[in-house]
Amino acid sequence: MYKSKYSVILFFLAGTFFFGFGYPLLFSYTGKDSWLSIILGYFLGNGLLLLINAAKSRKDNYPLKHPYIISAASFVFHIFIFTQILFIFQTFISTFLLPNTPVFFITLPIILLIYKTCINDVKVIKKLSNILLVLASFLFITLALGVTSHFDISSFLPVYTVDFLSVLKGSLLFAFFSVTPYSMLLFTSLNTKSIYLPYFISSLIILIINILITGVIGPNLILMYRYPEYILLKEIKIFNFIEKIENIVSLFWLFFLYLTLSLSALNIKKSLPYKKNNCFFILVLLFIFLFTIFNYDFYSQELFIFPYMPFIIAFLLLFLIFSIFVSYHKERH
Repeated sequence: MYKSKYSVILFFLAGTFFFGFGYPLLFSYTGKDSWLSIILGYFLGNGLLLLINAAKSRKDNYPLKHPYIISAASFVFHIFIFTQILFIFQTFISTFLLPNTPVFFITLPIILLIYKTCINDVKVIKKLSNILLVLASFLFITLALGVTSHFDISSFLPVYTVDFLSVLKGSLLFAFFSVTPYSMLLFTSLNTKSIYLPYFISSLIILIINILITGVIGPNLILMYRYPEYILLKEIKIFNFIEKIENIVSLFWLFFLYLTLSLSALNIKKSLPYKKNNCFFILVLLFIFLFTIFNYDFYSQELFIFPYMPFIIAFLLLFLIFSIFVSYHKERH
């Protein structure tokens, strides 16, 4: 029972970075042939999952006396993940849902909810994921059925018009973007040995949404939008009278982002010094909150980072895994 309950969370993680980041970058690499990159990237992603499982097994079975390097690597890694996902959250809400609401009033409730979630460890995350799995399944079916009338198979023709290097770059992007959120389980009690089936299903959903975006929006327009998945939702029409429900359907994506934000914040808390841990954690959250509120150039800086996101994430993930292996090798010898 323990295993099945906790594995529910695994279904929500792979798609986190594709909302606002992954799809536009993937389309910029391979355009309408991005589905090829996803298929190849899935197999590369499984290799990364093997590394994560090996690192978690070593960490759980051989406790370190002085895990300072790992804690520092984990802190930097999860701070970056947290700020990027918070940026997606803020930008999407302020652009599409609440355009007239100051960022202050958007961000403050998120920070407070995340703090409350982290105080309860993974209990709240587990309950939320169990509820959201049913809701997400229903909304995904609604999305698929609601846009089929707009789907155009000719958007994919001719097939394979990009070079192999572009496909490979897209595959690496998919592998790191889809697997990186799973690395947040390294420092939790959550079970990762049953990670492969949820990863397969999540990757399949990402592939289906990718195909729907290309088939509905078209091979040229997919290169123009920052949130092509939201533009896809605008095309939902059921029974010729149920329409304009994109804001309702997009809410479940925000819940996925919230789950990932909570996991990354939980790992930030665990990487801080044990004594007065809660005080340091509050200060970190306060600093992030103030940074995103008062740094008026944050959006332009984020756009500058945007093309380099795959490289930054790949470096931080590999460095974190490497630090775990090296630290445990040194202490055991």
